[in-house]
Amino acid sequence: SILQMHYGGHFWVSVYYADRVRQLDRIFHLFDGQSIGDKSYQSPLIDAINTRSTTDNAGETTYFSFRCFQNGNLHLTFKRLDLVERLNATAGGGNILGDG
Repeated sequence: SILQMHYGGHFWVSVYYADRVRQLDRIFHLFDGQSIGDKSYQSPLIDAINTRSTTDNAGETTYFSFRCFQNGNLHLTFKRLDLVERLNATAGGGNILGDG
């Protein structure tokens, strides 16, 4: 599970998945020409998730909307489709997935 329940009824990004979530956030910031600070800082997405309670389980950042679930699932919605296309082109070696 990506999420764990933290004491006090808050969600917390599992240490086993924190690096993946952090890198996804960093990629979107990089593609947008932004910085998220030094390497010791988690990321705005992780901060937003880690402050969600079980009663207020949805939130958003500049690049993502998200919903946390008590079974440990995290649902992300990408808000900047231009950056998703850029990620897709970069990860696909210039070949947009789904083209032709």
